[in-house]
Amino acid sequence: MSKAAQVDEATNDWPTVDHDYMKDKVEVKRTENGAWVTYVKLSDDRIAKIKEGTGADVEKATLISGNDQSKFLSALMACAIEVDGSPIVMEDLSGFKMKDYLAMQVAFADLNF
Repeated sequence: MSKAAQVDEATNDWPTVDHDYMKDKVEVKRTENGAWVTYVKLSDDRIAKIKEGTGADVEKATLISGNDQSKFLSALMACAIEVDGSPIVMEDLSGFKMKDYLAMQVAFADLNF
């Protein structure tokens, strides 16, 4: 886990930007089923939820990327990220500001690699 992240044994509750920890932009929680989830505050005050991936996510990303290795990481990230409670698709990632994209990528890598 990232040293910058605060770890909290907690619930599946979505954090809000009003919470004090969101000033640090990252929070890591363990869900009720034992999986880790990272919440990242984006520059537009939306909150990205990054989950620990599964084998099913890898298989889905393989299908989505169409065996194009240059798209595989984006497809894999899209399988593990929701923004404000809504899933994203691979193409959504290109619309994020670079600092938000990289913050989500670092959180994704911390949880899954």
